[in-house]
Amino acid sequence: MNLVDLKENLGLNFVLVFDDGGELLESTPLEYAENFAAMSSAIAIMCTEMLEDMNVGKMNQLIIRAEKILLVCARLSDQKYVIVGTEDLSKVGILLKTIDANHLNK
Repeated sequence: MNLVDLKENLGLNFVLVFDDGGELLESTPLEYAENFAAMSSAIAIMCTEMLEDMNVGKMNQLIIRAEKILLVCARLSDQKYVIVGTEDLSKVGILLKTIDANHLNK
């Protein structure tokens, strides 16, 4: 999926793809994208390991709501993730549906 199209079609602030080692693979323009990829990877790995310890399966999505933005991180493969940010909470349903429709979290 084209990240720029995803960003524009869903009105997202940013989209970035990273691996489980924290390396930035692809991103729409975002200041400090490399640092954000590394921190996002650490969070995704910790959540994945916690769920494995709980014997409830793999993490498919992680949603973080802050005061000004909503972040959705989805597993693309065993070692690859996408994270998006939006200030428009009305886009959450469409965003989650898009992730599922494109099999991004399977």
